Amino acid sequence: MSFKAHNSKSKLIDKTEILQLKFLKEDVLKTENDLKNRLEVLHRAVKLGNSEKHKVKIFFKDRYSNKHVETTIWNLDAKHVTLKGGITIPVSSIFYVEL
Repeated sequence: MSFKAHNSKSKLIDKTEILQLKFLKEDVLKTENDLKNRLEVLHRAVKLGNSEKHKVKIFFKDRYSNKHVETTIWNLDAKHVTLKGGITIPVSSIFYVEL
């Protein structure tokens, strides 16, 4: 499914709602190129968040549907992005980040 298809069916939520979400174990992205691109964009988003407090749109999937949130990414590790307030989203659930 293309990003446009994901985006058109994505619901904007407040970042505090992420705390109640359940995430799938499998990755939403399938190709090595998509996985590499996601990681590169996430690294840029962290730099923007830490240096300029720049907000991004994170498009992701929980167990039930596609969602997105507008927020600042503070940290990134191998498995999660951390948002302001210590809220985390599994990297494997993120299909697109709009800087």
